[in-house]
Amino acid sequence: MSKLNFKLNISDDCSECVNNVFGIWELAESHQGGVTIKYTPTHYQDKPSYWINTQFNLAELISQYAKNGRDNPSAEAYASMQKELKHYLDGYMLNMSAQIWLDDILLAEDSICTDFSYEYWNSVEECAEECAKDHFSIYSLVREAKQNAKTMINKLEEA
Repeated sequence: MSKLNFKLNISDDCSECVNNVFGIWELAESHQGGVTIKYTPTHYQDKPSYWINTQFNLAELISQYAKNGRDNPSAEAYASMQKELKHYLDGYMLNMSAQIWLDDILLAEDSICTDFSYEYWNSVEECAEECAKDHFSIYSLVREAKQNAKTMINKLEEA
């Protein structure tokens, strides 16, 4: 007897965001006052690291904040750049697909790719659940699966 299966596949690619960080941020070997930002990515808790922004340096941002009359320009500039770095290092791409299979025959599939960051979500599962609710329609997939099954049967009858 044939078996109809619904599968929701989730894969997270941590390398995606780390690849995006290069060109904007450079890894430094050690702390350099007024230059580096220290940040330990969520998924690398045992590896604190120092980073240098290649497009905008910390000293310039501190100077701008001081000119704008900020209360603590040094701390605010550092926190601002650290927040930006956190977004790049703690985020990655989350790929999801919903599939309907009849035994080993794929009848319907839909997929979505979205940014994931611990800055906005508590877990990959929470993000996946919300995105799946917003994107995947089981009714559309079933409709597509039925149509594809009919097409396959018609082709077999014509042969």
